[in-house]
Amino acid sequence: MKTNSNGRPCPEWCTADHAADLEISCRSEAPYIAAGKNSPTSFRATSVLSPRGDKPFVSASASPGGAIFHRANEARDTASLVESLADSTPARIRLFAAQIRTAADLAFGPEQEIEPEA
Repeated sequence: MKTNSNGRPCPEWCTADHAADLEISCRSEAPYIAAGKNSPTSFRATSVLSPRGDKPFVSASASPGGAIFHRANEARDTASLVESLADSTPARIRLFAAQIRTAADLAFGPEQEIEPEA
């Protein structure tokens, strides 16, 4: 059975090379997707299991930015949202992103850091 560098058993979907990378987190493999031929942005989504062996989570990352989902329904709902953007224009997507930032500032205060769970 494959284990991470801490000796914890890996889930069957783990593709991390713990011996070569000394990476202790387990993760699934997914290629980066280029946003467009003239854009430096790329993105991908992977499954991750922390070295502590807590529940796995989904990491959706982009350069820059990203999101972490600790519940399956959050990841699936976000996938539906992202998919719906395919029918929009870049300008409207940027407007939507601005609305999200404004809503976050209103709800949580400007530039508030994520507080650790107790």
